[in-house]
Amino acid sequence: RQKVQSIESTLALIPAQRAGLEESAAAARAAGDAARLNLTRTKLTLPFEARVAQVSVEQGQFLRAGEVAAVLDGTDRAEIEAQVPVAELRRLLKLAAPDAAAFAADPTTMTKVLQGLALSAEVRLDLGDDPLRWSGRVDRVSDTIDPRTGTLGVIVVVDAVYETAIPASQPPLTKGMFVEVAITGQPVSGFVVPRSALRDGMIFVAGKDDRLERRPVSPVLIQDDIALISEGLADGDKVVVSDLLVPIEGMALAPLNDAALTAVLEATR
Repeated sequence: RQKVQSIESTLALIPAQRAGLEESAAAARAAGDAARLNLTRTKLTLPFEARVAQVSVEQGQFLRAGEVAAVLDGTDRAEIEAQVPVAELRRLLKLAAPDAAAFAADPTTMTKVLQGLALSAEVRLDLGDDPLRWSGRVDRVSDTIDPRTGTLGVIVVVDAVYETAIPASQPPLTKGMFVEVAITGQPVSGFVVPRSALRDGMIFVAGKDDRLERRPVSPVLIQDDIALISEGLADGDKVVVSDLLVPIEGMALAPLNDAALTAVLEATR
C-alpha cells in the first residue's frame, strides 16, 4: 500500500515538473534566439589598420563582452624607444633653453622643448655591409629615468612603415627588431675645437706675430671629445691644442698644423 501511495505522489508531481521543464526550455530557446540575434548584430571593427600580434580566443569559443580577443599592432607607424644619457639630453636642451638642466625631471616640458628643436632621427638595422635605414622624428620622451644606466627613453616615430616597404630590399620595421637610432638637430654655427683645448673657460690661440693669447669662451655644446664655440673665436684663428708647461701671455709660439686633427674636426661639420 505504501508503494502505491508513493507512485501516486510521483505521478501527481509530473505535471508540475513538466511545466517547469517547459518553462526552462522556453527560456533556453529565448536565450538562444537572443544570442543568435546578437551574433547577427556583432561586427568586429578596427579604428586603424593593424596586424594581429596575439590571439586570446579559439574558434567556437564564447566571447563575453569586454573580454580581450586579440592584441593588435598598428601598421601606420612604428615607435622605437631609444635610451639616451640624461647628460646628453641636457646638452641638447641647452641649445633651446638656458635652464634646460631642470627639465630632466619633467618629461612633459622636456618633450615640448625637444619638439621645438625640430629634431630628426634615422633608424638603422645593421645587416653587415648593407644596413637598412628609415627616416623618423622625435615624438616624446618616456616618463621615467632608468636608475641603472642614467638614461631616458626618447620615443622616435617612423611613419608609414608598411606603405614605404619595398619587397626584398626595404622590409617594414616590425616589433622586436634590434635597431640603432641617430638623432640629429638643426645646424648650430660656431667653431669646433678639441675638448682638451678648453682650459678653465679659456682657449689659447696663436695671435698676432704668433704670440700666445688667452680667449675667454663659453662652449654651447660639448660632446665626447669636441666642443662647439660660438663666441671668442674668428675665422683664421690658430687654436693651441698642445699642452704648454708654463703658458705666458705674449710668449712666442711656433705653430704647426695638425693635419690628422684637422681632418677629424672637419668630419664633424
